[in-house]
Amino acid sequence: MYTTNPRMPRLRAQAVNMVRSGKSVSGVARYFGYSKSAVSKWCQKVIYGGVHEIPTRSSRPHHHPNEL
Repeated sequence: MYTTNPRMPRLRAQAVNMVRSGKSVSGVARYFGYSKSAVSKWCQKVIYGGVHEIPTRSSRPHHHPNEL
């Protein structure tokens, strides 16, 4: 889900840091109020992207299927 909350990238980074420090994914998800799968995805994005904050990306399609 797309959000316009400017604090979300920092919140995601805090959650990832908690997981890296040894907390369980389910415990971190419960603490922040998100699903385990969301926290896991955030951790994977940081591992592959190597960024400190995880930006919010739009979920809208980049191209329309009927576009010429």
